[in-house]
Amino acid sequence: MDNNDPCAPDAARPGSAEDEPPQPASSYAEQSGSSIDLDINDTTGRLHATALSWLSEFGALAVGRAVGGGAGAHVVALSVVDDSTMAGLHFSHSGIEGATDVLTFDLRDDPTGALDVEIVVCLDEARRQASDRCVERELLLYLLHGVLHCIGFDDHDPGDFDLMHAREDEILRAIGVGSVFGDGEDDR
Repeated sequence: MDNNDPCAPDAARPGSAEDEPPQPASSYAEQSGSSIDLDINDTTGRLHATALSWLSEFGALAVGRAVGGGAGAHVVALSVVDDSTMAGLHFSHSGIEGATDVLTFDLRDDPTGALDVEIVVCLDEARRQASDRCVERELLLYLLHGVLHCIGFDDHDPGDFDLMHAREDEILRAIGVGSVFGDGEDDR
């Protein structure tokens, strides 16, 4: 990625030494003793290969930061869907009509074990929410949000909301992407 790319990581720009530069996902696995298996399925067919590659690279980094060290094989299946598909899933699993940004399905028997999660994100909602931001960053935020839910974060009351979204931005800055949620409107 070059510095003209709207999704170029902050660490690629001179003077952003506050955080470590991004590392390839394989380096994370070698250093932590765990692995991240991130499988992305764009059911919409609307994301370009470079966007999927970027999302895969930085998604693995974000998941690695979220789960921290420790041995284990973390499995994350990310499905990118449209409004219609998301609305159907939202209603069938939550009883709420209309699309939402992200749905998370924790498939683990042991909630303290390595991740085994299916995360569904809505591309149309990401495009609406991103407005002047990069849609890939918005999708990355949704992926990270789903992972954080699986490891104990919640956002249903104001204190937890602030804590969860601060952690999202902390992780995104640490991997060189920069704050995403903090750049948006506070639409609590």
